[in-house]
Amino acid sequence: MGEIMAASGVSVGGYIDTSYDYLDGDGVFTGPGVANRVFEGQPDGFRLHQAALILAKQPAEGVGGYVNVTAGSDADIIAAAGTGGAIYAGDDNFDVTQAFLQYASGGFTVMAGKFVTMSGAEVINSTANANASRGILFGYAIPFGHTGIRTTFKVNDNLTLIAGVNNGWDQQSDGDDRKTGGFCAIVTAGPVSVGTVAYVGQEPTAAMGVSDDRYLVDVVAAVTVGMATIVVNADFAEQKNIDGLDVGNDAKWSGFAGYLNLKFSDTFATSLRAESFDDENGYRTGVVQKWKEVTLTGNFTIDKNLSVMPEVRLDSSDVDSFSTNGGTAVDDSQLGAMVKAVYKF
Repeated sequence: MGEIMAASGVSVGGYIDTSYDYLDGDGVFTGPGVANRVFEGQPDGFRLHQAALILAKQPAEGVGGYVNVTAGSDADIIAAAGTGGAIYAGDDNFDVTQAFLQYASGGFTVMAGKFVTMSGAEVINSTANANASRGILFGYAIPFGHTGIRTTFKVNDNLTLIAGVNNGWDQQSDGDDRKTGGFCAIVTAGPVSVGTVAYVGQEPTAAMGVSDDRYLVDVVAAVTVGMATIVVNADFAEQKNIDGLDVGNDAKWSGFAGYLNLKFSDTFATSLRAESFDDENGYRTGVVQKWKEVTLTGNFTIDKNLSVMPEVRLDSSDVDSFSTNGGTAVDDSQLGAMVKAVYKF
């Protein structure tokens, strides 16, 4: 079967992401109970994060398609709003993460369907990240994905432009019948690349049945020198009219992340990540706070398909926002450790 699909131009692949996670806190913020780790909310235990299957036919010219389904605990977190129905119960550990048709001609590619966001330095695909855990900005500053249409134009080897219209942030079915526009410019010069993304549109607010303007600007810059790659990510966002009263009660959030990735050999690499996130109005985490984290990850390549990633991470806040001891106590920091294994096929 694999040979038949390969002969037809269809590639089949995927990966399995599993880990042991430990947190010295409860994994949630005080009060609202919002998770303070994107995918690692279990304080102590083993977890199947993702079992992903990818089928793709993406020719340089003509019609193609891409399907990515995800099973595991991460699937419920990335699942878009509007995916209700028999198989989408909110805790079924399944998600159609991407599914789109595409048409390519010359430097243009048009995609229509469901696809991951253009923003951020980290991605859902576990095989493409230098750290075992996902950072603050990945989980709290930006969307995971969109449903709509997206056009990419490769102007030349140094400039790529992308524009699209979609149903909004993490919405499969449009919750408010208003669209969100996405725009991206990627500039590459030798070892340096800079990508700038903007999302503009109306999104549902915390007030029931109310939507208003939301803005996001995301910048990712990377440079590779020898065995080192340095990545910087910045996000600035605002949601208008969060209480639905139209009295200027708006929410803002912003964040910065830096990565130092060192590849010592084909079998060993490390990544140091540091982040700062200002939830100015408590709209994203449920707590008005300035949240920081520092993460050190090792990456051992056992063979070309298997990586083992031990990691230690310290989160801290300027307020006592971390729930501990089953919710009976609070702290201004949380220490975590994990060992992740990622197998790709």
